[in-house]
Amino acid sequence: SALLDDSWFSSDSFLHCFCKDFFLLVQDASVVDGDLLSWTRKLKELLENSLGWEFQQKSAVDGIYFEENDEVSL
Repeated sequence: SALLDDSWFSSDSFLHCFCKDFFLLVQDASVVDGDLLSWTRKLKELLENSLGWEFQQKSAVDGIYFEENDEVSL
């Protein structure tokens, strides 16, 4: 489809930047619902595995990390 060409899925696309910002917001939140945290982890993993995007932390404002047992606060 003309609406969904490869540029939508490149690592410098709006969608990638939007996801990175979302992950950063979840990471910086003082309290995070366990379900939101779980689904955020799954979305991050899906995007990394299927599109090859990387959200690893390279600076203070880039990426997202979660501790395995971190269910409520980050």
